[in-house]
Amino acid sequence: MVAMTPTEFHGYTRVMGVPENWRQNPQADCVPLFIRDDTIADCHSMESVWTLSDFEREEISRGANISLTILSNVHPPVCLHLTMARVLDDNPFGNFR
Repeated sequence: MVAMTPTEFHGYTRVMGVPENWRQNPQADCVPLFIRDDTIADCHSMESVWTLSDFEREEISRGANISLTILSNVHPPVCLHLTMARVLDDNPFGNFR
């Protein structure tokens, strides 16, 4: 499975680290998540930006869809959308690909 990469972006307000008891494995890699805290309609929101590989971009152009997977037994409210958020080139956490 190819997975999009969480990316450092202009305006992030904090970094969510790997959970304390997380066991790394090839099916569910966990890396730091750059987040911008905001408010939407009087509700706290957390936004992250994910980049796609060239392969993923090609697959989307061929009709592939994006799947959201929640690692929990409850489903939080979510929103997926396109963004032109500016990605930072000097990521202090390195490249996660």
